[in-house]
Amino acid sequence: MLDRFRSQGLKVAIARPSALFGCGGPKTKLLHRFLDTAARGEVISLVPPVTDRIDFLHAADFSNAIIKIIEKNFWGTLNFSSGRPVSIYELACECVAAAGSGHVEVMDIKKVYEPCERFFLATERAWQKLEWEPCIGIKEGLSMTLREQLLPKGSPVV
Repeated sequence: MLDRFRSQGLKVAIARPSALFGCGGPKTKLLHRFLDTAARGEVISLVPPVTDRIDFLHAADFSNAIIKIIEKNFWGTLNFSSGRPVSIYELACECVAAAGSGHVEVMDIKKVYEPCERFFLATERAWQKLEWEPCIGIKEGLSMTLREQLLPKGSPVV
């Protein structure tokens, strides 16, 4: 339908992000649960496979990508990701580091898993067409997200 309207002159941009995270994200998501657990000083218990990798993209980087689309008048489909996927284990460890408390424990399950990557999108086209690249890495993004999660309800995010 969008292609039909595009042929009639509608300017359409389809922005496909990888796994978004950041302030205001759903508290039920893995990343937020890990941060909450670590902030409480509790154990993040992992069950294999812990080597699966996820390409997280901070919401601020995705917002900047949308601004670039508008500024450059690019009307098409683009993928956006950090290009730096992290394993479930690495994510848990980074959450502990960001919180400054808690620790990670991997349950010992004797089963062989083939690691996979999730939400890993080819973003070269976005980099070329928009001169866009992500700026917020997982460490900084987790710290920003944790600060927002720990604020009392109704407090402005700084």
